[in-house]
Amino acid sequence: MRTTLNCPYPHQTACQGEQPDHYGLMLLVSEKNIARVSFCYAVIVVGLMTLASGALFITKKVATLEKDLSQLEEAFIAEQKSQLKIDVDDLLGRIETQNTRMNQRLQESLATRVEEARRIASSLSATMGDHLPLEKRTAMIREAIRPIRLNENLGYFFILTLDGQAILYPADPDAEGSNFLTNNIGGGPEVIRAMINIAREQGRGFVRYHWTKPKRDDGKLFEKISYVTLFEPLGWLIGTGEYVDDLDALARASVAEELCASLSAEGNDYFFVYDVHNLQGGEDFATMLVNSNRPDLVGQKISDDYPDAHGTEFRKIFLEGIRNTGETYVVYWYQKP
Repeated sequence: MRTTLNCPYPHQTACQGEQPDHYGLMLLVSEKNIARVSFCYAVIVVGLMTLASGALFITKKVATLEKDLSQLEEAFIAEQKSQLKIDVDDLLGRIETQNTRMNQRLQESLATRVEEARRIASSLSATMGDHLPLEKRTAMIREAIRPIRLNENLGYFFILTLDGQAILYPADPDAEGSNFLTNNIGGGPEVIRAMINIAREQGRGFVRYHWTKPKRDDGKLFEKISYVTLFEPLGWLIGTGEYVDDLDALARASVAEELCASLSAEGNDYFFVYDVHNLQGGEDFATMLVNSNRPDLVGQKISDDYPDAHGTEFRKIFLEGIRNTGETYVVYWYQKP
């Protein structure tokens, strides 16, 4: 069979003539290929659109997941902060309770000591009776009590008459016999007047005031608490006292010892307690009182420029937050217990 083709352009005679039989087959094949290509193209387009939609869906899901994770992290951190505050407030309450109890014991100790000195004076006075001159009785009682020392030999008993004359004053024996109401010794006459008033009106009690420390010649005054009691047979007051900073140091040492014994690292949780000497920071700004994670630091002076694992000087951040608001949260990197 042969096929005759008519040229669509009559003036182009080269188009006329006979063509091979396979030409129509080529046209048919080409049409089939076009259909297949179109189908494949459609499939590819649909696939790409599906991938794009899937990618968009995944992107949205990832964004949602990241948002959810961020919210979960924020909620977790908020919960941890709340729990940390509860734990720290609870520890502060324990410290305050122990500190109050320790100060009460120390004050009770002052009262006990003074009552012991009063009993010594009473016993000697009763033994001597009235047959010895007052001056002799005074000297015997004074010298019996003089050598008694308290608080690592820094504490002492003092005896005053109710008109202010010093019978016993071991911190400055040369001042004995003078009237503390008329000279400016120690914290001055107002302190002595307060002691005399308590002895006269209450019989015994505590007095808070400021006084010089023994073995210091700079005249600096330190807060002090004393217990005085009336010694009626001779019209005296007998007393002794402790400086508040010394009492605080004893209380802190006792509280720290109790906390170190009772607080231990549990899992990754532990407490640390600083005795801060300077809120502005610097070298030796604090003493480590408690640290269950680093017991080797307990009792040592610490500096504020100590870095964490990432080089952050976290103690400076502690101090800044405390100076600004009294409390703070700090994120830093540190070794686990």
